[in-house]
Amino acid sequence: MTRKRVRESMGRILCEPCPYCEGKGFVKSPRTLCYEIFRKITKLALQGGEKVIVTAHPSVAELLSDEERLGVEEIENRYGIKIIIKESGNLHQENYEITSL
Repeated sequence: MTRKRVRESMGRILCEPCPYCEGKGFVKSPRTLCYEIFRKITKLALQGGEKVIVTAHPSVAELLSDEERLGVEEIENRYGIKIIIKESGNLHQENYEITSL
């Protein structure tokens, strides 16, 4: 008796085809990157600071500003900080910068 896989692998769920190499590889999806950014912002907020600036690829910055806005507001309210989201077309989709002031 063998066991058949019925679900997709975690890599397929958390990633999407790479737009840079025409789908031959994978990059983290914008949503996965948003949650990664949330975790890092939370760590920075625990260390102190009043303002956090997130600079990300336009697709990630747009998702943070629209669909994931409630998550951003929840972190702002919980830790009493201000989160500013900026987009930069010069950044690779998986790269972002987080600055605490």
